[in-house]
Formats: sequence, C-alpha cells, structure tokens
Amino acid sequence: MHNTKEIADKRLEKIALEYEKKFFALERDLKRKTRIISENNKEIEKINEIHNLWLRAQSSPTPEQRIDIYDEILLIRPGDLEALTYKADAAMEIEEYNWALSLCNRVLELDNTNGPALYQRACAYSRLGIEELAIEDLERAIDASPSIRDLLADEQDLEPLRGNEKFENLLVHYNVTD
Repeated sequence: MHNTKEIADKRLEKIALEYEKKFFALERDLKRKTRIISENNKEIEKINEIHNLWLRAQSSPTPEQRIDIYDEILLIRPGDLEALTYKADAAMEIEEYNWALSLCNRVLELDNTNGPALYQRACAYSRLGIEELAIEDLERAIDASPSIRDLLADEQDLEPLRGNEKFENLLVHYNVTD
C-alpha cells in the first residue's frame, strides 16, 4: 500500500509539472498576443488620427493651413511620401517653388517612380524655368501614373512650358487638348 501511494504521488507530481510547464507556455503566449494586440491598437489609433488629419486638410481653405496639417501627419508618420507630396503641392500654391522642389526630391530619393512627386517636381521646374528637366519629369510621371496625363491641359504651373517644342510634342503625343 505504501508503495502504491509513492507511485501515485510521483505520478501526480509528474502530471503537475507537465501542467505547470503547459501553463507557463500558455501564459507566455498570452502575454505575447496581448502585446501584439496592444501594438495593433496603437497603430489603429495612429491610422485614425492620420485619417482625420487628411479629412481636415481636404477642408482647409488655405495652403498654409494644409501645410500645418501635413506637418502634423509627418510628426506621426515621419517620411510619409504622400504627405510630403501634398505638402509640395501646397508649397507650389504659395509660390515656394524651391521648397516644393526640395520636398519632391525627398520623396523621389525614396521612390524614384512616384508619379505625383515627379509631376509636382515638373511643375516646380517649370516655374523655375528649368524646362528640360520639367519635361523629363512629366514624361516619367505619366509613365508611372498614366492618369497624370489628364492634368496637363489645365495645369497653370506648366504655362511657362507653352511654346517649348518638346512640351508641345509631349501634349500631342499624349493627345492632350486645351
């Protein structure tokens, strides 16, 4: 009887140790999953905040106000290429062409096929009188984002290119009419 009790105690101890190991593994897994959920919640909060900022930017009446909002987005998500490109567009509106050029260059250093940034840079080059580079960027922008072609006819920032043979050929090539 004494021997049976000893065997049973050893068996129970072994079972208890196995369950303890399983419990610790479950606890570790639960902590890991809780951490992941917490990180995901923080990311969702960031995404919601950025979304709200984009909505505010859309309804902001002045380029200066939009620039401030794009800066808020960039504080939350540094290096956001879309925010930098829109900021360049707003800089163009306040005739800060060199600033817009610099912003576009930052985007294009990270993504040299970013159609909107190439387009904004072409507009900046156009306003700065750097026609050849403006036309090269327009061609690259259209290759990267074909819908940009639809912007060419009405873009005021491209007015300085009117009369440039290469620009006029580009308009004909892409069948752009005023």
